[in-house]
Amino acid sequence: MTEDEVNQREFIEEQRAWFKAHKAETNMSWPDLSIKLGNLKSGTVSQFGGSGYSGREMPLAEAVQRYRQSLIARDTTYVDAPDVPDYFETQTTEEIIALLHWCQRGKMVAVPIGSGLGKTSAAMRFSELYPHVYIVRLLPSEGALGPLHVAVLNILGVPNASGQPSSLSKAIIKHLREAHRPVLIIDEAQELTVKGLEEIRGWADLSGAGIALFGDQRLDHLIKNGTGKSALPQLQRRIKMMPVRLQPYARDVEALAAAWNVTEKRMVTEIGRVAMRPGGLGLATQCLEMAAMMASAEQQPMNLTHLQEGIADTLRRSVEA
Repeated sequence: MTEDEVNQREFIEEQRAWFKAHKAETNMSWPDLSIKLGNLKSGTVSQFGGSGYSGREMPLAEAVQRYRQSLIARDTTYVDAPDVPDYFETQTTEEIIALLHWCQRGKMVAVPIGSGLGKTSAAMRFSELYPHVYIVRLLPSEGALGPLHVAVLNILGVPNASGQPSSLSKAIIKHLREAHRPVLIIDEAQELTVKGLEEIRGWADLSGAGIALFGDQRLDHLIKNGTGKSALPQLQRRIKMMPVRLQPYARDVEALAAAWNVTEKRMVTEIGRVAMRPGGLGLATQCLEMAAMMASAEQQPMNLTHLQEGIADTLRRSVEA
């Protein structure tokens, strides 16, 4: 910093602090950032963003400020959200659909894997391929017997059901018996109570329907341990479970990248990096949506910088939320 810039120290240090934080958030390289600042020399930019540049820093600080303003302008410009790719096959969805084929033979199965790994999309795809596939997505308030009966009957075509639990269960069993090779998929099944699980086992036994329980790792604990005081041996004998897994396979990440037409190796690596966080491919998809909007605002094809900025923006918003 030169002597004539002493009075601007506060402004310069503010820009430097933001610049350092921005680089850490986006994981962008100094050469990439130097382009953003108007094709400045990357060595000069790295010095400014490090311990300080020995030459005039005011032009660099002003370049950083212009870059910040361009980001604000871009983020406040209305851009249509990009189309998210339709269903695409991953290793995880292949495994889930194979398990649902087994379920279709009148079996009980469970899929206790992390959020954002493709459970719901696999269920929707299976329902498109075959008739009599019923998907119930439970709210936390619907895990107990009464709300569970109502939610399931609603999906089976009986809205606003009421009555004693035994009568409601008989109605569910009747509907399932009358369908050809039915599969009842209960999503967010970690919300179920032990009584709810036992009731569902009864539906499977008495109707011959296939029943699939989809949930996160808590579902695995619930099935294996019950309340902690009482186990569920009858359910455990009847149910085929996928191993608990919280992160996507490498092939899942590659499939997501291909669905977005991303082939550049460093971009695929970035997608994989964010997909290992909680939220999996779902979180990575949000980042790709943001990156695509940023690219659209600049009227450019999506590149590594857009992706890095989209990841940083998405993660920052999730923390703030």
